Amino acid sequence: MVSRSQMLKGLLEGCILEIISRGETYGYEITEALNRFGFKELNEGSVYPVLIRLSKKGYVTSKSKTSPLGPQRKYFYVTDK
Repeated sequence: MVSRSQMLKGLLEGCILEIISRGETYGYEITEALNRFGFKELNEGSVYPVLIRLSKKGYVTSKSKTSPLGPQRKYFYVTDK
């Protein structure tokens, strides 16, 4: 039987890919979008492991860019894969 956390992990991957497919975005923006979509309990600590996993699978890539509000941000993009 699949655990609730395993189901959430798979659901999050799809939701995060959808958010990134709409345009370049960074971790905090992704977290905020997920919160708006009903994942009220999520924080960045839950999102970044998924982003790392998607990156290792080759589904997303990232690029660091200067932020107008402070330190550099890592922006994510969906790959052709």
